[in-house]
Amino acid sequence: MSLSEGTNTECSKFSDSGSLVIYDQLSVTKLKLISYNFEYKRYSVQVELNSCCEWSVERSYANFVELNKSMAKGRDLPRPLPKNTCKGKRPKQEVVEQLCRELEAYLNGLLVVPPASPPASKERLDPTRELLDFLEYRSRGIDVGRITDDLVTKTTQCFASGDHEEIIQMSSLELHCVARRLASLSADDPKTSLCGIDSRLVECISEMKGIHVTGQSVEKFSFSALRALSLDLSAFKNLTLLKLESISQSQLTGMEYIVHQLLTLAVQKCIQTLSDILVHYPIAPQDTMTPPHVDVSSALPWARLRFADFKNNNLKTIDPSIRLLTALTKLDLSCNQISGIENLSELSHLEMVDLSYNCIKSLQGASHQLAHVKELRLSHNQISCLDG
Repeated sequence: MSLSEGTNTECSKFSDSGSLVIYDQLSVTKLKLISYNFEYKRYSVQVELNSCCEWSVERSYANFVELNKSMAKGRDLPRPLPKNTCKGKRPKQEVVEQLCRELEAYLNGLLVVPPASPPASKERLDPTRELLDFLEYRSRGIDVGRITDDLVTKTTQCFASGDHEEIIQMSSLELHCVARRLASLSADDPKTSLCGIDSRLVECISEMKGIHVTGQSVEKFSFSALRALSLDLSAFKNLTLLKLESISQSQLTGMEYIVHQLLTLAVQKCIQTLSDILVHYPIAPQDTMTPPHVDVSSALPWARLRFADFKNNNLKTIDPSIRLLTALTKLDLSCNQISGIENLSELSHLEMVDLSYNCIKSLQGASHQLAHVKELRLSHNQISCLDG
């Protein structure tokens, strides 16, 4: 993991714009000549960031030369800058295409260059920053530092009012950035004390009791791009309420760290089956294989969960994973496509079930499944007979 050294005196691993730079998540995916004339040649460089956003920048060959000079100071580059073979008013098409391929390979090589050693003087430019400026990373990529700093400010203001129980609203992009920044801290020397903003971030995360994470649209990110972001929840050590909305369950990691502590779980517009969100296995050594099929018997129980809200998903059945909610008292399964009542008989603490707006036609066996339930909501189903 390579980080921009920057000039921030409080935390040197962040640039002066606050962005956390991770080279191995940048990849140049396309480079082509978009215009040409005798005096000025421009190339379009398409940059992809960790499969979650992409943008294009236009650069002349002279810009490549300037970048090469900066990057080459005090280090050996993986490959030399290709010579400019596109000379003359009308270079051959195959010559242009060959140079584009060579320049693309050159840029990708720069992305894996180790960080520069400390500059010999204040006048010397930081080569790392030069590359990021060349790719317009700060204005076009994910500015992890700014996003997490803003989240810390918002959360601190909320806690300052004395309400530590308030649910913190958070976009999937913000949660992704939190995980990336915390990961960079854990990679540091454990003997090194955290600088100001980092310690405040860790403190805010540890104090959060409830979060609402949404996959809402964000400027310059498509919905599919947001669905590609990894979302790690393992750092939320004191979380008791989790609400997820428009998040793909495949994005989530670290759930096994918080299953035992949640009191409330709300999941909307996220899952196809209950097992998608409920089945998690004990933390095991890294080389341990995850069961190829859903195995409820070896999954972690949600021992403290009292209220589960799964409305507005695409659920068709109440699958056996619901049995993992051993302490559940309230269950909302409204606005799905459920056709039968099953797998609820073992939930001895269950008092309220909402199955309205589903596809239930029969209550056959319902009395056994809902023996402990005091309140049952079944409006807007297709029930033709109340026997059961």
